[in-house]
Amino acid sequence: MLRIFATRRLGLFFCLLAAGAAARALPTARVDVFTAAWPVADQSEAARREAFRAALGEVLVRLTGRAEVVTAPQAAALLDGAARFVQRYHYEAAEDPGLWHLVVRFDERAVLRGAEAAGLPVWPLERPRVLLWLVVDAPGQAPRFVAESSEGPWAAALRRAAEARGLPLTLPLLDLEDSRRVRVADVRGGFLETLREAGRRYEPAVTVAAWLAAEGGRWRLRWEAVGERLTWRDVVEGEEPEAVLARLVHALTERLAAQWSALEPAETTLRLRVEAVPDLPAYAALLHLLEESGGTVRLLRAGPAGLWFDLDARLDPAALDRRLRLDGRLQPLETVPAPADDPLAPRLVYRWRR
Repeated sequence: MLRIFATRRLGLFFCLLAAGAAARALPTARVDVFTAAWPVADQSEAARREAFRAALGEVLVRLTGRAEVVTAPQAAALLDGAARFVQRYHYEAAEDPGLWHLVVRFDERAVLRGAEAAGLPVWPLERPRVLLWLVVDAPGQAPRFVAESSEGPWAAALRRAAEARGLPLTLPLLDLEDSRRVRVADVRGGFLETLREAGRRYEPAVTVAAWLAAEGGRWRLRWEAVGERLTWRDVVEGEEPEAVLARLVHALTERLAAQWSALEPAETTLRLRVEAVPDLPAYAALLHLLEESGGTVRLLRAGPAGLWFDLDARLDPAALDRRLRLDGRLQPLETVPAPADDPLAPRLVYRWRR
């Protein structure tokens, strides 16, 4: 980790920096993926050890956005040594008699370092907010929206799946304003621009329209999604509607994680410059962001034109740029090739947003 040193020099530098112009960031929400619960039959050490392993598996699924990570060879050592990542734990009584839930809190930095060392692709904790306009066409009922206030099985299934995958999922309020602007036919017809415009009040990064209907004894869900640089559509089918909705959440999570995390680890050193960092708290926040997004950070130069960093990362420049843009606190200014005659020329240049 880079330590803050030469405080006096940096303090003088921050007095010279000009403030950056703000720009609209991609709407995100920070998720906490490092707490998990697992059922145990007793409070023995053996049961606890197995529960630690299973709970860390859930955390890795949320952290990477990939369900198959628990069977990946790279994750085996992490899972086998799950106990060393535990920060604290406690037991809670389960609904089933004779069972307990072991609630485990894992050390965030230790897990992130372990995942990076293992070469696992990590999905940033600042994740795109997803707004879901879901209509259920159930037998014997008129098609209807599922609202944020819904307490039925549809909303419950979505919330469980979103929590399990670490996806910031929002359902609309369906208040008077929504009712004036959106109709069931907009979802059935796939009028995404209408839904996107109506949903601006929720500030989503991704807007999804989904129609769930019973057809021939099965449930069929047709969905479409639109967001910055993405347009997706697919169909999900199954015997149980709750399972079909969970598969929708899983599909969205897998696609978003693939877009916003590093798919192929690569050892490389990237140089970047950040302008308009106003003070020491912002500097500390910037260091934390760079460490979380890449790896080892080294400050090379501090001057009126900004801060120069070298970042030893398992990311290529495009993947690092996507991750930093998603956070929203860095405004990209330019991406340039490094001239051979300028050893300090950065590959990526940003301005810190207030």
